[in-house]
Amino acid sequence: MNNLQSLFSFIDVAEKNRKYPITTANNLRGALRKIEAELNDEEKASLDKLLENINQIFHTLYQKDPTSMTVSSIETYKSRIKKVIAEYKKYGMNTTNMNSWNPTIAIRKKIEKKDSENVLDKKDQPIDEESDQSTTNNTTRFELPLRENVKAVILLPGDVTKSEVGKIEAYITFLKTIAKDDK
Repeated sequence: MNNLQSLFSFIDVAEKNRKYPITTANNLRGALRKIEAELNDEEKASLDKLLENINQIFHTLYQKDPTSMTVSSIETYKSRIKKVIAEYKKYGMNTTNMNSWNPTIAIRKKIEKKDSENVLDKKDQPIDEESDQSTTNNTTRFELPLRENVKAVILLPGDVTKSEVGKIEAYITFLKTIAKDDK
């Protein structure tokens, strides 16, 4: 099969076999529904073609209504789609493969009110106009002036890894696909 509809079926089977919690299954279906109307016949028929064109698909979706999605939500949807395709290819509809699949269930902890207030306090602090780079709590802050009164701020852990830098590079690559041309 290896098409869009087979992903929906896979999610249903994985949910029934307790491989996906209900919320995960719903999130994966939601990501697929988000792009479904944008797919051409070739992308609907081939998961490889869908993966090959995923950046262009989301770029088109974003261009239609830039206020409906943020860059972060686009990355989340893309991640979900890539996840379900990878798991479909690995475990598919084969009951033997499905039975050997033991996904890790993430348990999220609630943030205590005290911690969330600290996060808000730090977020609301003004940007230090005097410094292009400052270090606190083993975090390095880079401020990159983009144009008058506009800057990008990047906070990195002091022990940033190459794989984390790779994630940042992937995000920059995505930004290039949605950025407007210079005037």
